[in-house]
Amino acid sequence: MSSIWFRSSWNSYLPFLGWSYNYLTPENLRCDQAIVESGVLASRSPAWKALAVGPKANVSLDALASLQRLADSDLPIIMIGESPYFWPEGNKTDAALFEKNLDILRSSDNVHSAEEGLLASKLSSIGLRPRVAVKTNGTWYITWRESENLSHALIYSDLTASQGEVDIADTRTPFFLNPWTGEETPVLTYRQDNVSTTIPLSLAGNQTVVVAFKLRNELTDPTYHLTSFSSHVLGSTFDSNQGLTLQVAHSTSDIQVTLSNGVARNISTSSIPPAFELSHWSLTAEHWEAPSNLSDVESTVKYNTTHELPSLVSWSQIPALQNVSGIGYYTTSFTVPPNSTRSTENADIGAYLSFANVLHALRVPVNGQPLPPPDLTNAVINISPWLRSGNNTITAIVPTTLWNYLRTIIGSLESAGAVPLPLVLGTPPLGTIEEAGLLPGVRITPFQKVVC
Repeated sequence: MSSIWFRSSWNSYLPFLGWSYNYLTPENLRCDQAIVESGVLASRSPAWKALAVGPKANVSLDALASLQRLADSDLPIIMIGESPYFWPEGNKTDAALFEKNLDILRSSDNVHSAEEGLLASKLSSIGLRPRVAVKTNGTWYITWRESENLSHALIYSDLTASQGEVDIADTRTPFFLNPWTGEETPVLTYRQDNVSTTIPLSLAGNQTVVVAFKLRNELTDPTYHLTSFSSHVLGSTFDSNQGLTLQVAHSTSDIQVTLSNGVARNISTSSIPPAFELSHWSLTAEHWEAPSNLSDVESTVKYNTTHELPSLVSWSQIPALQNVSGIGYYTTSFTVPPNSTRSTENADIGAYLSFANVLHALRVPVNGQPLPPPDLTNAVINISPWLRSGNNTITAIVPTTLWNYLRTIIGSLESAGAVPLPLVLGTPPLGTIEEAGLLPGVRITPFQKVVC
């Protein structure tokens, strides 16, 4: 069905007709034979719950008849702004009949009027709600897909970090699908009523979260969950034998949590060590440089230099690395709080490793063991399974772009026998040194496991 979609949380909820064409006829309406079931047009897909006719739409007599049929079949029709104009077609040029039939349509029980810009309010006032609705202090874009056994919502946070909640018209069991690893984990913090599931989210800029719904597995799925929690609860897991386990970080006062089984708990967190930033990094910088013969593309020059960094800074701030392109291997170490060891006696202590800003890509081994791929838009990783007693070593491997080195030899380069485009355009300016390497903000956040 050709249409313009209404952008926002009503996406895939209703088509706009009359804005995507100069006129509205059964041919471009394409719903003359569509079936309305329980107030839903084309219920198998895309399952529209309303149809909106844009202001000043040009409508033929046959299209008007199609709209009347849909309204009589219990599909809500919203007429936006000024009345539609008559579009004569073939031998159907009776403008008076058009006005008469339009008046009949407007008087129908399922036909509503809305001023321009107030369509969402009108939909709410007649009892329609989107499949996925959001409340946030940022900008979130959502998409909903469903199949017979599995449905999922994609929530994308545009540019900046934001907090809020997403309300999804599904009451099956919710799961998070990790778009980087494919891992499926149960959503353990949400509220649910008879018609929808509300999930609180905190998203980094450009981060995407995928929430899936499927029928409950009585043997493996959680039997209860959090309904309210503190920001000091970093994560949670569920085990059919042990129950719900919270990962609680340091706080100067007790925190409160509420469970779906009615239990409320106060948790003391003052004894948990606070988060700290990793420092005293050893950097091995792998330099990639051109050979003396620029035509010898198979003889790239590579060599390493080492640098001791009390704290992290961009390569653009390290004189010896300002014109270097290659790969950075960063290493540092720390001990597991609170007793500098991690053993069976204090196995309830864990830690998250977080990176405030990943420029391009990132690989992280802990104690020589590679971690699963992190979400580069929100690089926060539970490293508890890889921690060991005593000293722990973290390595961060990051690539850099070639620009910082190429800018130093760009006058010697040719592209298809011509001057390189950056020299022609002057973009980026040849004096610009791009940020590179591992940036500040790499932190360890200890947590304690609390069984609820």
